[in-house]
Amino acid sequence: MSSGKNNAANIERVTSDNLCKDLAERYPEQFVHWLFGVRRKVKVLKTELNREPIRADSVILSSSTKEIFHIEFQTTSQSKIPLPLRMLDYYVGLKRNNLNKRIRQVLIVLKETGEEIASEYRDEQAH
Repeated sequence: MSSGKNNAANIERVTSDNLCKDLAERYPEQFVHWLFGVRRKVKVLKTELNREPIRADSVILSSSTKEIFHIEFQTTSQSKIPLPLRMLDYYVGLKRNNLNKRIRQVLIVLKETGEEIASEYRDEQAH
């Protein structure tokens, strides 16, 4: 009997979720005004977030401490995507697949650049 209640709750959740997604797609300017308090001309983008596959240089698992050590090697401080954002991308990918493990990272720049590399990614909403 409880499985029937769970199934009904799942159907209601999916139906509500889909309804809200549909409304936001049909009335994007109203949703932006309601939720963010701004009136702007907006455009609905595709909601599928395409992620290019990225490969970390070295990922090492410590079974005794439940930690993952990520080492990234770079020959230059120049990068199309800023290095702190790339490291964040690696972190998120590793964390998604290892929720119960601590992720520790280090970036090693192999050539002297004379440039300062930010040690963290900062954005308006993500720090």
